[in-house]
Amino acid sequence: MRRTVWLALALAGLLATPAHAERLTVRTPALKASLSIRADFAARATTVRVRGHARVRRRATLMLVRCADRRCGRGARRQRVVRRLSQRVRLILHVKPARFAQLELRSGRRLLRRVRLRAPFRDAAVVPAPVPSSSAVSTDPPLTPAYDPAVPDYTVACEPGRSVRVTVGSDVRTIPLRGGQAFSIGSHRVRCLPREWAGFTVTRTGTPQSEWIVFNTAGFTVIVDSYGVPVWWKAGAGPLVDGRVLPDGTVAVGRRSETAFDRYPYAHFALDGTPLPDIDAVGTRIDNHDFEVLPNGNLLLMAYVPREHVDLTAIGGPADAPVVDGLLQEVTPDRRVVWSWRSSDHVAVGETTFPIDQIKLPDGDRSVYDLVHLNSLQADGDGVIISARHLDAVLRIRRSDGGIDWKLGGTSTSQSLDFAGDFGGQHMARRLPDGTLTLHDNGSRKGRPPRALRLALDPVARTARIVERVTDPRVASSFCCGSATRLAGGHWLMSWGGTPVITELAADGTPVLTLRLGAGFSYRAYPVSSSLLSRKALRAGMDAMAPR
Repeated sequence: MRRTVWLALALAGLLATPAHAERLTVRTPALKASLSIRADFAARATTVRVRGHARVRRRATLMLVRCADRRCGRGARRQRVVRRLSQRVRLILHVKPARFAQLELRSGRRLLRRVRLRAPFRDAAVVPAPVPSSSAVSTDPPLTPAYDPAVPDYTVACEPGRSVRVTVGSDVRTIPLRGGQAFSIGSHRVRCLPREWAGFTVTRTGTPQSEWIVFNTAGFTVIVDSYGVPVWWKAGAGPLVDGRVLPDGTVAVGRRSETAFDRYPYAHFALDGTPLPDIDAVGTRIDNHDFEVLPNGNLLLMAYVPREHVDLTAIGGPADAPVVDGLLQEVTPDRRVVWSWRSSDHVAVGETTFPIDQIKLPDGDRSVYDLVHLNSLQADGDGVIISARHLDAVLRIRRSDGGIDWKLGGTSTSQSLDFAGDFGGQHMARRLPDGTLTLHDNGSRKGRPPRALRLALDPVARTARIVERVTDPRVASSFCCGSATRLAGGHWLMSWGGTPVITELAADGTPVLTLRLGAGFSYRAYPVSSSLLSRKALRAGMDAMAPR
């Protein structure tokens, strides 16, 4: 029986607009294809041209290119081409007028790749360029931030059933919007910010070094630009924890559970909202604090695993208790575990520093005890660096045998570095290229506000010392969570965890960008390079999720 690999074209909407083009590339055991897709959107018809090469690697496979939308049927010229083995693909489809063309390359029922060609707007939702000056632009409700020709993206508060009044010079238009939808003022894009974002404010008092920032808050994963403007967002089933952009430009989001073992995999999706396979551990559920995509494509991740009948009297607990240990795994794309590490093999019960009543987790009708509480990991050459909140410590683990190279903070052991300072309940330990270590010091049970720390480590001399500390006087506490990222230019990007504030600070602590979150707080905030994310891709992703 032959297996069919087919390229289907689907179209929708009515609009008269110019051309749009993309590339679609797929490499699978059955098929290798590189296709150039061009769509010409016109008033009378939409024409889609497909060109390129396709090589079917298995003789029992057919490649079928067809139009798979009812608009391609009666009253439209429809072409259908079948190619076997290695062929040059040349296909032209003339179909009824459409707002966008969506092409899917499938093998049987399996979706391999999807490309959506969207026609740019040319209607009341586009106010023509050029825009003469800031004084000539106004909207009701007002733009955020105030109009400036240098700012590329804006938001405007929107309510269901309420339109936005836009004035540019003598041009006045009324544009209906729903949450997430956008309109243009020349080359600028204005997007409707939904009511759930009420109270979100941005203060820009300098020039940020962050090009993009991704974070989770109030049930949304959000990407803002260097002006603090939300350019992309997606609602998720909360409460959300870690949210990040992966090296391939897709987005992964962790979801928190209130019980010890009822955990969830990371949701994974493209910028246009297309769901991708979840990210999970093998044999247990992934923990939602952190994971890393390694250069070889494998995942380095963490999880919780149970252990029964543990004597906790050394830390003031029961003599026979259920606990959860920290687990690390390196997992290949085909779901094989090639390396693992378990905290109980290397960390003693007496190293837990958090009070016994603060490490309890509900598990049905009983409580279990979280002795270590891993909250960050980082591959570090032949080792892995982890932050263990309930130890008040950062550890470096040898991958060769799982032993601990050094321990920073917490109770003293034979692996401890000589460190005159302290930190408490820390998050996000990261080794920098110069060998220093950064972390977000929550100051838990230390009686001080949170801060960012950078430490110089000397594993040979067994010493550590603080070389940089940064605080924000506007943030008095951080009961949990948080992140500290030292940027290449010396600024710090801080998510203050339990406090609903994200700031970028200069090295002397001067704020250059402040995001105040209207509801909830952010577990972590990541800087993202423009080499990984483009404004065009973010706008297109939002337009796909909130089409007009």
